[in-house]
Amino acid sequence: MNTLCRCLLLLPICLLGCREADPNPLAFIVTEEDFGYAESAQYDLVGPEVTIEHLVGVAETILFSTDRGDILAFNTRVAEFYALMDNVATSEIEVDGHRVYFCTDQGMYRLDLDKSLELERIATTCEHIEVVNDAIYFTTFEADSIQDWPNQVFTLVDGQVQRLSDLFPDMLGKLAVLPSGEIMALSMCCSGSIYRLDPEGNLIESFDEDAYHFSGLQDWRNTWFTLSENEFILVGKANVGYPDIASWSVDSAQWTDLLVPETMEQETAPGDAKLNYLRTASFTDVLALNGQLYITTSNKGCLGLFTFDLAGGGPFTYDDFTVIQDTRIGEDQCLQGIYHDDELDELYIYTQRSVVKFQ
Repeated sequence: MNTLCRCLLLLPICLLGCREADPNPLAFIVTEEDFGYAESAQYDLVGPEVTIEHLVGVAETILFSTDRGDILAFNTRVAEFYALMDNVATSEIEVDGHRVYFCTDQGMYRLDLDKSLELERIATTCEHIEVVNDAIYFTTFEADSIQDWPNQVFTLVDGQVQRLSDLFPDMLGKLAVLPSGEIMALSMCCSGSIYRLDPEGNLIESFDEDAYHFSGLQDWRNTWFTLSENEFILVGKANVGYPDIASWSVDSAQWTDLLVPETMEQETAPGDAKLNYLRTASFTDVLALNGQLYITTSNKGCLGLFTFDLAGGGPFTYDDFTVIQDTRIGEDQCLQGIYHDDELDELYIYTQRSVVKFQ
């Protein structure tokens, strides 16, 4: 082989349509974004020694938990804080209308904003929760107070805890209730399986990692669910590398790989900066809204807000992926989470210290 041929073989191969390296490698970052809303307001909620863990908004009230064990409410109209509970570890907050539910290590608590700011304890244990039209579904690690039925799906009937699901040889954790009333439950332990249940909790089928093509679901803390119309979207990211993003269609009962690295890379030059952001970011929360998949980033990879355009149905193209680093929603681009009030169409994006409300 002559010298010219050897040199050609060493050059990176670029498929048809590949982009040349951008002279401004960070030109892809969007620095102003109103998300389709006319107004926005920022609220500082805690000091530098405290971290917001979970946050939701209902009309004029922002409710949040902190790493100090507090549950607090902030009224945006009068700019006043209210202490609801302390010395409690909160794992999740869920909203159903004007009722707010808190999963804590001391039980499940309900707050009815139409009545008062008093918390009502309605179950002795709770780890993850979904509430749809007053129907409460939850999971727990504890077995003591629920008749030795740990790690299953439960509901409340007339104030009494009842096991909804079949008994599984697995630890069920995060839940999603589909528009059909069916339930998706993620294994919290060893199998990495997702269980599809009917509204009564009976097992319809289970999916292992080969079904939804994830590289690994060993840690449920790095896995998130969200719903987009009749699509159940699953996002996973535990380490440096491309995230796993897949959707399951209620209509076709089929899985689709939404993010295929080869599809993203074939449109770019080697070493593309935007794709490097995608590989190195640490995810904290996800939300599907108005045809977009939003992902907040924090911890060791504070790179702002990622969005993916869901209109094409996947796999995502390079142009479907956007990076937003708007200083209104995070001076250091460390975002803790994102929440949407479906009733009032208000969007909340929060950091470890503050929140921006779009309306």
